[in-house]
Amino acid sequence: MPAAPRPWLFGLASAPYGCFNGLVTVALPYLLVQRGIPVERIATIAALVQAPAIWYFLWAPVVDLRWRRRTWVIVLSVLSAICAAIAIGRDAAPTIASLTILLVAASVLNQPISSAIGGL
Repeated sequence: MPAAPRPWLFGLASAPYGCFNGLVTVALPYLLVQRGIPVERIATIAALVQAPAIWYFLWAPVVDLRWRRRTWVIVLSVLSAICAAIAIGRDAAPTIASLTILLVAASVLNQPISSAIGGL
């Protein structure tokens, strides 16, 4: 019988999910203000980026297919981080539309991490 994983591993594994949500709710508005984006646009961008959290139950079952859940956590975390890093990079996302698309993609990739962690 394999040994049960240590409880702290679950905290470490769920860190990318929490870090992304912290980025979206705390750091993103600050970064967008620094770029000179009006507050009304920031609210729209934040709402769009957080919308996948409402609908992720539709694609969350994908973590039950093909790979192990820990593989899903790693793959989704890396892909989400890449999208978010490109989006918040100073010159990487030159338009508000590209920034928003990249952050929504990062959010879509980030949401099933909680399902994979829950399944572990």
